[in-house]
Amino acid sequence: AHKRSPQVLGHAVMSASLVGREVLVWLQGLDLSYAIKNPKRDICNAWLVAEMFSRYYPHDIRMEAYDNGLSMEVRANNWEFLYKFFLKKRIPIGKEDFDAVMHCAEGAAEALIRKCYAILTKRNAPKLQAGGGYNDQEQPAYARATASTKLRNNEIARVPDDLDRTIRAVMTLERHEVELARNRRADVSRILQTSRTNNVADLFPVTQAPTSQDVLPSEVREVKVKTLQADVAGLETAHEVKRTIQPRQMRKCAVAALDVHAPSTPGPGYAGKTATEIMKTVVTPILQENDTVMKSMDPRKDIVTSFLELAAARSAGVTDALSARVFDAMGTKATQLAEGMLKMPKEFYKVWNGVFPLLGTYSETSPGFHSIVQLLCKLGRHMKESDGPTTHQIFGDVAMGSLSSLLVSSPGKRETLSEVLYAFCQDTTSQHLSVLRGLKEHVEDLPDYICCLASLIALEARMSLLDENPGPGSMLDLYVYYSLIALQNPQPKVRVAGLSILNEICQAPAGMSVPPNRVDAMLSTIPALVDLASDTWWEVQAQLIQLSCRVLRAVPDAVIDEHSEIHRPVARLVPVIQKLLSPSASHNVLQIGLCSLVHVLIELPALLSDLGRVFLAALLAQPVRMRRRLLSPVPEEERNVAYVMGTASRIYEEVCLPDHWPAGPLFLSLGDHVHTAGLTRLGPQHFEVLEILFRDGIEIVDTNAFVEAYERMRGPIIFGLIDADVHHRAVALVLQIWTHPNTVFAEECLNVSKSVFGQILRTIYGDNQELNLVREADFLEFLSLACDQSPAVAAALRERVARFRTENGLEYSRSSLGNIFLTFARLVGWTTVIFLARFSKSA
Repeated sequence: AHKRSPQVLGHAVMSASLVGREVLVWLQGLDLSYAIKNPKRDICNAWLVAEMFSRYYPHDIRMEAYDNGLSMEVRANNWEFLYKFFLKKRIPIGKEDFDAVMHCAEGAAEALIRKCYAILTKRNAPKLQAGGGYNDQEQPAYARATASTKLRNNEIARVPDDLDRTIRAVMTLERHEVELARNRRADVSRILQTSRTNNVADLFPVTQAPTSQDVLPSEVREVKVKTLQADVAGLETAHEVKRTIQPRQMRKCAVAALDVHAPSTPGPGYAGKTATEIMKTVVTPILQENDTVMKSMDPRKDIVTSFLELAAARSAGVTDALSARVFDAMGTKATQLAEGMLKMPKEFYKVWNGVFPLLGTYSETSPGFHSIVQLLCKLGRHMKESDGPTTHQIFGDVAMGSLSSLLVSSPGKRETLSEVLYAFCQDTTSQHLSVLRGLKEHVEDLPDYICCLASLIALEARMSLLDENPGPGSMLDLYVYYSLIALQNPQPKVRVAGLSILNEICQAPAGMSVPPNRVDAMLSTIPALVDLASDTWWEVQAQLIQLSCRVLRAVPDAVIDEHSEIHRPVARLVPVIQKLLSPSASHNVLQIGLCSLVHVLIELPALLSDLGRVFLAALLAQPVRMRRRLLSPVPEEERNVAYVMGTASRIYEEVCLPDHWPAGPLFLSLGDHVHTAGLTRLGPQHFEVLEILFRDGIEIVDTNAFVEAYERMRGPIIFGLIDADVHHRAVALVLQIWTHPNTVFAEECLNVSKSVFGQILRTIYGDNQELNLVREADFLEFLSLACDQSPAVAAALRERVARFRTENGLEYSRSSLGNIFLTFARLVGWTTVIFLARFSKSA
């Protein structure tokens, strides 16, 4: 790059009228490397700006880090390096300030110098006095800038976005046309004034008519007219069509096309205020409360535009709370703004380009972000209520491109931004399909498009658009098509997106069943779902379990019958659930699967034999913290859980399992599980589940079946009474069973427990040092508590203790079981004790 050579401050310096005398004196006192003669050229590479700040921050800015060249690459590197310094020191100079300087925009360099003066000296820059010379109106017509000259402005040429660049060019031409009209009016008055001062005789001299002698004879030929052998009417029609269409073809966007009908400036067609003027009335009082923000405002721009630039640059003083207040205030004027934007689409372009960049700046949890979304949604609703087709066209041409890019680049904001996307179109299937086609044109990558669809389908379902016009080409058909494509994609996130689309389709509306057209669509996807059962990605497994459970619940009860025609496809999902809910699976998968499967168990009892034990095995395999989240009441604000930090995972709903599960059938399934697994001891998780099953009240329908289930678990349950790890849980469970309101069930369970109770007496009082046994005091406390519960329990325990005394006299003598009669006295009364004592004495 071409290098500048340092120069000594010479006599040729820039005029004080450009920046002000005080600012010029300040610059000369800084002793810069060379004089600023042409600000637009001299400070475009940030070298001299860095020198200005190095005089005040000598330890933070090292000039050897900057390159004094003029190439665009050097300029960009210097400004970017200096911008980091501005951010570090919280200096309110943003990219919007130096970007124009870097590209040598007219007046930008002088404005930046004055701003640097105000920041570094803590003094306001003096006001500039109007200088001499001609303005564009005073110049003669031949010296004024033409339309082509203004279109060659580098501020337009450097805009990278084609649509943005076209709109700026259209706006420049509109301003040029307004200036031409103003100049013509001024020229007419000037010409009339000049004509009054001049002599009419001089302007229009009288000449003498020629005589007949001066005129030479001439021959006049006869005019011959040829007949036109063509379709005159057709040519006239073609000419009219060409004259009508040609101007439209020259326009590049809907904004320009709409401006044919809507005036570009307030006039007879529209006498309202501009968007900036409307917002200024509510924004100014809020910003005037903050002195820091007001001092950072760009005096060249209106207060609304300047605030938006400060907010985009995250300048000091512009907090999230302040932004939220400002945008909420703007939302109160949504009706007036919408009216003006429909009549002047250029205003929508200005507002969108000012507000939309903040959606990318703020995080999805920021109050300012949600306030902006609410503002845009209000504008969209008011605009489409007034004129839906025009709103849809304006939004598609101005906003669809930028919003599509943000939807792709910000996965965490997709669900919220989807509301903005649909706020500007009418709630009809045709309009939404048009939006989806427009989105597809802007999102070239198919996986990204499918991920966007996964966020949009929730809004379609909420508006009941999935069920309109069923058949090929419908909204439902489109989503099912792209979901099946997603299931074949090698990227896990795309497969998850496809499954989440199907999950939303299979979700029943509130208080209703799944519509038949959705059920038919889901049945057609079952082969693809079965093929995904071997997928190793945890969230694919979680979504697949959730979807399989919803499909089972969505089909009518008749399909569960083995004689149903569609039983076979539905039955293929049961092995999928059994495979994915293996105890060795990811804890996240088990947690999500349990919350989905519990609804199947209560709604489809016929599947309990196949899925009940799978459900219990998965629940018992969960860690304590995660299992207790499912067994305890879940507060409303804690139900939605993201199992992975960031935007990599979707949100899942956790439910309290005891509020939904069938307690009785699960008790029977747990008996089969313990017996099949051959468990001799139960862990804390088993007792926790059993205790909750009986605590909520099991409805015993078949007593023999429940007694048989208990008999299969009696050994591990009774052994828990002497196991130090589960003693307290075992005591609570045993007492619940032995004193159950169903007396037949309670007595039968007590009878089948006698033999096992004798075994634990021999175990606790024998020589079993390798076992972690409970203390004798705790065991005796259980016997005392049990005897207090029921005479039948007391009699059964006394019988087993007496038998233990007879068969194991040595162990009994070492125990404190002899005091058990004192415990019995609480139940049978002192009369019984005295009778027993007298009977033993007489014997």
